[in-house]
Amino acid sequence: MKHIRTTRPTAKLANKRTGPYKIIKIINKNAILLAVPNLFGPTHPTINVLLLELAPHDSIPGCTQVLPDPIEVDGQRKWEIVEVLKSRY
Repeated sequence: MKHIRTTRPTAKLANKRTGPYKIIKIINKNAILLAVPNLFGPTHPTINVLLLELAPHDSIPGCTQVLPDPIEVDGQRKWEIVEVLKSRY
């Protein structure tokens, strides 16, 4: 995530990639206008094409993982854990 300020304490701990984002307009062969959400603070939506990557394809076509509905506790969304599949401890 070059050129994007995050709330992570260091760049080493920040996510390497974000997205996918919708392409609004191709400005020229080197710049693209993206629909970037305001999660990272004031970010300019025009991005150089060298900073973009294609979204990965699904390894199993047509298979999507459906997230369970959250439970509301004290006005906050929570998820109930059914079982722990793997642990190091």
